[in-house]
Amino acid sequence: MFIPLGCDPPPRRAPVVVPFIIGLNVAVMLAGLVGERALGWPVERLADAGMLRSGDGFRWWQLASYQFLHDPWGITHLLFNMVFLWVFGNAVESRLGRFGFVAFYIAGGAAAGLAHIASSTAPVIGASGSTAATAGAFLALFPRARIRTLLVFLLIGVYLIPAGWFIGLYVALDLLGALGGRGSGVAYVAHLGGYAFGLVTGLGLLATGIVPRGEFDLLYLFRQWNRRRAMRRAVAAGPSPWASAPAPSTTARPSPSPDAEDPFRSRRAEVGRRLEQRDYSGAVDRFLSLLAEAPDTVLSPDHQEEIATQLAAAGHDAAAVAAWERLIEQYPLKGRTPEIRLLLAAKWLRSLGRPDRARPHLEAVRSDELGAALRSLHAQLSAELPPVPS
Repeated sequence: MFIPLGCDPPPRRAPVVVPFIIGLNVAVMLAGLVGERALGWPVERLADAGMLRSGDGFRWWQLASYQFLHDPWGITHLLFNMVFLWVFGNAVESRLGRFGFVAFYIAGGAAAGLAHIASSTAPVIGASGSTAATAGAFLALFPRARIRTLLVFLLIGVYLIPAGWFIGLYVALDLLGALGGRGSGVAYVAHLGGYAFGLVTGLGLLATGIVPRGEFDLLYLFRQWNRRRAMRRAVAAGPSPWASAPAPSTTARPSPSPDAEDPFRSRRAEVGRRLEQRDYSGAVDRFLSLLAEAPDTVLSPDHQEEIATQLAAAGHDAAAVAAWERLIEQYPLKGRTPEIRLLLAAKWLRSLGRPDRARPHLEAVRSDELGAALRSLHAQLSAELPPVPS
């Protein structure tokens, strides 16, 4: 059994909504028990009024009410849901904000409920779909986080498990349950619907900028993977072509003064919008057109890095290296500069045939700044350089 206890790093803001939701769930359960014991109102009547049903028994408000009802005679149902909500919800609330998290939580539970009644005629209660949606959003927003987990198996202990592995394990268990768990009494499809809603919604909020992008969200990791793929293509093993390849026509130039009149602002913004919309071919075409009139064009740091990657992927190597060089000249990149310099050296040396332009980039990188794989690449590229004439 894997029980989450917290996340590392912890959320930056103290939660407000999550404790309130937990308290509301507990209060509803206690109200049902007190009503039955003290007033003689069967607790089943409360559950019957709020549970989510399919078919003729469906009422739209049940999509919200069922999320706050739990089995009053099985405390573990409530306990596990609230533990998961506490661990994942606090971090997600810190990114979505209080009102945003309330809307997301209710919508995630509703989506999970719709997934359940689309696949089953059995009524459903509980916050499992809502907490699954919260876990899915956590994966989109904090994929590199680690979950502090109590493992209860042959040995009992607390371990730090990557969020992707932890959430992926529960997704796999729910998927197996959905495929073979008929009659189990667990709404596996509701869980899966919640995970899917949370992940897709989290990515959508990041992509549209409604939620500010972070350094380690899932879209950032995808962009890093895309850039590394471009590097792998650039440094593919092969003979160094410096002796015969033509020199590039595009060179890096300094950025214009921010105080000067800027007639190209709207066109730079258009390139940025197309990058954010994943219209990479359109962004490349407009950026190249812009360079023809303003060769010293520089975008924002994220857009400049992305357009350089897309230029390289489209085969515009000269423009790509110029864009990467402007990037490291104009912006601090928090430790990524050595990797980009290696990419530049590979492009200048192997694609553009300019060892003289590759050499300064290689010499600017210290081996202690690199991991083992990049140190090997640095040594390989250095060996391919021709000797300096005496």
